[in-house]
Amino acid sequence: MKKYKLLILDDEEDLLEIIIDILQDGGVASVSEIITVINGIEGKQAVSEHEFDCIVSDINMPRMNGITFVREVQEEGFKNPIIFLSAHGDPETIKRTENLEIYKFIQKPFDGDDLCETILEAFKVNS
Repeated sequence: MKKYKLLILDDEEDLLEIIIDILQDGGVASVSEIITVINGIEGKQAVSEHEFDCIVSDINMPRMNGITFVREVQEEGFKNPIIFLSAHGDPETIKRTENLEIYKFIQKPFDGDDLCETILEAFKVNS
């Protein structure tokens, strides 16, 4: 079984821990490594140092937001699935993501099972 590497960006560190717990409890055993960062600048550094199979990113973060982060890593050649996870699912925010190649947009608060299922589906796209 292939093992996958996942990057999660969110400025709410408590939420990062909750997401990791959800993934571990939700049967996403195919994840060999989860790296978490709190903004897009740290995310870009992580992408330059690791080969991720999928990225889950918040949109509103300090220093560099998720939209700018995704735009820049995609311009630099990142082609694997990216999932936005955000409390801001209003039409204006969604419109700002239209020119990006996003696998899925998940609204906070989210269902843990849906998040696990979406990540597993994204891994399959990448296989």
